Amino acid sequence: MKVTDLLVTRGAHLIINTSASPFYAGKRFERLKLLRQKSRKNRVPIFYVNLVGGQDELVFDGQSMAVDKYGSLIAIGKQFEEDLVITEIDIKRGVGRRIKPPPYYREQEMFNAIVLGIRDYFRKHVSKRRL
Repeated sequence: MKVTDLLVTRGAHLIINTSASPFYAGKRFERLKLLRQKSRKNRVPIFYVNLVGGQDELVFDGQSMAVDKYGSLIAIGKQFEEDLVITEIDIKRGVGRRIKPPPYYREQEMFNAIVLGIRDYFRKHVSKRRL
């Protein structure tokens, strides 16, 4: 049994998933599809909270999101930036106000991933005295 399924059978009314899921182009669509499937199957809202930043050869894109129990997108965070996302949800009904995802631009997404990865690498590995 999957963790989400188990939590729901034990009485969970909301799932909060903290994650460190590395970026690749278009991953937001796969994440949203998976969240929608799991929320619909279990009839619970899911809040997905993802790490943002570069770590060695990995880049984490953030872009946390939330879906209601019907799989409707109710919140989405910025990509490649730390962000605070506030949304309201009716826990008893498992629903929130639906939103549209931001537009998707693959080239811009790739550029932002490279900038974040390089910036965080230099912040973590290069002494300011050497610059």
